Amino acid sequence: MSMSLSQWGLKRGVRYLLLVLALSLHANEARAQPFTLTEALPSDVDYGDVSLSAFATDGPRILVGRPSAPLGELSGKVFVFERPLPTSTFTLLQTLQAPDVVRRDHFGTKVALQSGRIIVVADPYSALDDPPVVDTTHAPRIYVFERNGSSYQHVQRIDPPETNPNQNFGASIALVGDRLVVGSPYYPDQTPDRVYVYLRDPVTHSYVLVQTVTKSSTSNFGHALAAWGDELLVGEPSYRASNNAYVGGAQLYRWNPGQQRYDFRQQLMAPLDSQGQYDYFGQAVALEGGVAFIGAPGHDPVVQGSGTVFVYRADAAGNFSNFQTLASVAPTLYDNFGGLVSAAGGRLLVKEQVFEADANGFWALVQRLTDQSGAFAGGRRAMIPAQIVVGAGSSQVLVFQGPAEQVTAPAAVPALGWPHLAALSSLLAFAAMRRRRRYWSLAVACSPSKL
Repeated sequence: MSMSLSQWGLKRGVRYLLLVLALSLHANEARAQPFTLTEALPSDVDYGDVSLSAFATDGPRILVGRPSAPLGELSGKVFVFERPLPTSTFTLLQTLQAPDVVRRDHFGTKVALQSGRIIVVADPYSALDDPPVVDTTHAPRIYVFERNGSSYQHVQRIDPPETNPNQNFGASIALVGDRLVVGSPYYPDQTPDRVYVYLRDPVTHSYVLVQTVTKSSTSNFGHALAAWGDELLVGEPSYRASNNAYVGGAQLYRWNPGQQRYDFRQQLMAPLDSQGQYDYFGQAVALEGGVAFIGAPGHDPVVQGSGTVFVYRADAAGNFSNFQTLASVAPTLYDNFGGLVSAAGGRLLVKEQVFEADANGFWALVQRLTDQSGAFAGGRRAMIPAQIVVGAGSSQVLVFQGPAEQVTAPAAVPALGWPHLAALSSLLAFAAMRRRRRYWSLAVACSPSKL
């Protein structure tokens, strides 16, 4: 049976009424802001436009990839900062460039850092020029650097397995243990997207290709990657569902050590009542401790294009199901909340908003990161349990420090008081307004997926 716009609006109003009541109940649990702005990286380094930069951190070291450096050449650089003990501030340790540097190489498009190794993507296919200038004379490639004494040295170059200069090899990377996973979506001529899996040889210490995961449809499979332990999550934001374009999806894999490969485990989708065209579910993914976070920046939970993050939780058998959805506390038109997500140490970072899970696994907002002037700092970032590095403004790189792990107290049953009654009154009024308006402007922090 068809539903009128007013009925639809009232139904949505009731759902968000229940949502805000749930949020206000959780708000009674006092939470300290976990992260503190401790410093900005040295201002004498030319970071360029940090919205184009890439970041990685392991705590005492921070990488800042600047693919647009130097100006006019776009060959790219990666700055390595270190905080030597017992000092508490970061200093520039080294500047890395490709040993075979080429103009418009865009070295530093993606970076990763782990166990004395640095991974850098040089992607000449990246459109950093305005207007875009694409150099197809050579393919994207990956450079591996390893720590040798007090500096890093280049030890390996990884070229795409297919010799096609137009492929987007290195559009995403995930580094976990001795495995390096490389996404290659947008494959040319409508051929399948690919994800490549490399394993570090224990003798030669070089990465060797052990698996190619192929998606039969062009769904931008491999646009986003997240790895944690033996689990691998692959985003495919252009996946078609029910003949709707760009609904998006994600695929979950598990490492098989005997076969030295990732085995497919599960297809993850947004709940049917939350799927929509141009949601781009899978545009960003994060994975930690049996919890998967999947961003859908085009989803319309409150305001058109305001964006959503869907939270999935594994059961005892390792199967994931949707548990909760998160939306911005201050949604705006085409805000793209969920376009970037990071998870570490029991915390989730989406834009400038930090979420923590309580003892029942329910995620709630605890902090909004701000720079020295009080402006929200929600650009590109890297996150580990005790540290967040984020590009803010036009050329600042900020460092936030926090506790290593999130510790939650047993959840108490809160009393229903005036704040909850106020929320109820506001939502009833909004439900009535929704009958006359096309879009909401209600601020929502997070919501159960099925109300």
